[in-house]
Amino acid sequence: MNEKINLVAYDGSEDGEKALKKAVKIAFNDKSVHLYILHVLKPFGSLSGYPWVSYKQISEKMMEEVKESLRMLDNPLDIKIIEGNPAPEIVRFAKEINADMIILGNRGLSGLKGCLGSVSHHVVEKAHCTVMVVK
Repeated sequence: MNEKINLVAYDGSEDGEKALKKAVKIAFNDKSVHLYILHVLKPFGSLSGYPWVSYKQISEKMMEEVKESLRMLDNPLDIKIIEGNPAPEIVRFAKEINADMIILGNRGLSGLKGCLGSVSHHVVEKAHCTVMVVK
């Protein structure tokens, strides 16, 4: 059985939650899936009103809660937090781990309602692998 690597870009948004649930469902039904959950911390200058340390601590706590909520999943699971611009970092990390699929929400925390978000659009355009956009 060949391992498949699925990467979920997760930011805690409503669409991010939907993407995570979809990725977990896929993994639950296919034990060959190695699930990576990636959270990208935006660069300090792009955060209006958030002290950087608090933002980083909140993100770490959020990802620990995600990990705890998935403890019953039998699949290999890795959680990663990196700093940078979300769209290119998701694409870069997916390539680094040789992901077979990227799963992400249509809109993130800062997204407006409407068409495909800027992060999801960039990932669809630039990714080396299949991309599933969940809405």
